[in-house]
Order: sequence, then structure tokens, then C-alpha cells
Amino acid sequence: MDSSRALTPAHSTQLTAFLNQYLSHQPWLRALTGSRYLFAQLSDYIRKHPFLFALQVFGATTCIAALILVPVLGAIGFSAAGPVAGSAAAAWQASLGIVEAGTLFAWCQSAAMGGAAVSTIVTTGALGGALATVPGLVHATAQKVADGGRQIQQKLRSVWKW
Repeated sequence: MDSSRALTPAHSTQLTAFLNQYLSHQPWLRALTGSRYLFAQLSDYIRKHPFLFALQVFGATTCIAALILVPVLGAIGFSAAGPVAGSAAAAWQASLGIVEAGTLFAWCQSAAMGGAAVSTIVTTGALGGALATVPGLVHATAQKVADGGRQIQQKLRSVWKW
């Protein structure tokens, strides 16, 4: 092998500098690096607070489900005037024959018509949103109070030389 073509430490440094400069201008790579960092942070958070994370995921899922339920019912064929002809909702109703009160079909139609089921959906969404945010706020506040207490203790010790 020709020694003039061998990779020297100087070449290695230049190559590293070139790659760092080139890659720093690639938005997809910055996003990937950021997502790795975010994933590491999220994994650490889940490890430290599994119950809190479970509450937040459940609450967020419930809130999102409540937000998209009525549009999904519309896409299936439930409308304010009843099931749309030729839709999945109409086929479901045809398979049931007489729809009895209190069934899932009746509840879906009530929600699409803006009836009593809508208040249930809104309440569920609000509770889900609260479940997603309140535990985190309480935990963060408790953490700040504990940190503040430690800071006050440290200041008192430094002033009174405890």
C-alpha cells in the first residue's frame, strides 16, 4: 500500500470536521438526533414515573377519543337526521331490525343527533384531559415545593451555620 495514501490523524480530523459540518446542515439528521434525545428523555421519565405516565397516556387517549368520536360517527353514516342510506350505519340498523333504547346503536345515533350521548362524550373528554394534565401538575408542584424547602434549609444553614 502506498504510504502517501494512508489515513493519518490529520486526515481523520479533517474528515471528521467535514462530516460534522455537512451533517449539521441536514435537517433530517437534526430531527433524528433530536428524536433520539427525546426518546431517551421519555424512557427516563417512564422509568422514574410509571404510574404517572400511565395516567397521562390513559387521559390523553380518552380525551382524543372523545374529540374524534362524533366525526367518526359521521364518517360511518350516522347523521342528525338518522343513518345515511347506503352507509355502514344503515346496514347495521338493517341487521338489527327494531333498535331498542340503550343499545350501542341507539347511543351512537344519539351522539350523532346531538342528544344526551354528546354530554357523556364531552364529560369523558374533559375528564380525560384533566387526567392527562392534573397528575403531572401536582407532581411538578410537589417537586418544586420539595426543592424550595431544601433551598430554604440550605439558606438557613448557611446563615445560622447549622
